[in-house]
Amino acid sequence: MEPAFRTFRVAPHPAHLNFIRTQVPLSGGRRIVFEMDKSAHNGTMYLRVPEGTSALVVLPAEFQRWSVNGELKNERQMTLSAGEWHFEMSEK
Repeated sequence: MEPAFRTFRVAPHPAHLNFIRTQVPLSGGRRIVFEMDKSAHNGTMYLRVPEGTSALVVLPAEFQRWSVNGELKNERQMTLSAGEWHFEMSEK
């Protein structure tokens, strides 16, 4: 969304994939790391947002609810600052 990944978007559409893991190397040895593991009714995601960047994260369409680092969220998208973020997702 912004040059040099200062702001980037994570909006997974896993379709038939049950597991996704990817890394994007950045300058200074930093990395964006994303992992998603899903089943028919729930899933988890992990996102590492490096220092100096922020992420706009969108809840995958097949899920209706999610918690981020243990806190229930009502919005379908959110902007996250640098850090490690763990998501729990469910259909209901």
